Amino acid sequence: MDLNTYLRTILATNPNDWLKVDGATFLQSVDEITSFSGGSNHSALGDLREHREIATLKSDLSISLAAGLKHRDKFYEPWTKGFADPNASSVFIDALWNGRPVFREIGVYVDGARALLPPPIPGSLEVEADRATFFELVDSLFSSGQHSLYFRQASFTTVNKPWP
Repeated sequence: MDLNTYLRTILATNPNDWLKVDGATFLQSVDEITSFSGGSNHSALGDLREHREIATLKSDLSISLAAGLKHRDKFYEPWTKGFADPNASSVFIDALWNGRPVFREIGVYVDGARALLPPPIPGSLEVEADRATFFELVDSLFSSGQHSLYFRQASFTTVNKPWP
């Protein structure tokens, strides 16, 4: 299976096609802390971060999506400020094949984490149509399921441009 076929398979699904697991996923990232002292380099493990949720496609258990691994605690873009709660943060959304990451997107939790949106194309409020569809699914699986409402509230529009 190539990446295009893999992503088209995901885009053709709806939330009921997926099995969800919340809590520890064991899909982790550990920050390394490096310090210099007396002319030598010392490394230690720092913060442990991981995806909080994973969803697996019922019809093809080799296809999974994982969400929640922090990208930024504070995400600052003008379009994130038009919600009742102006706080936004970003996370990695990983598409997995047999448990291995094969594709990564950054999603932005807006309105105090009430919805998960894609960042628009830089310098615009446009989002590729397939990417918007992907995030509608991801929001339904891992957030409020109100993607369309928040997408409109952010003044986003979809464009027919290739994705990814």
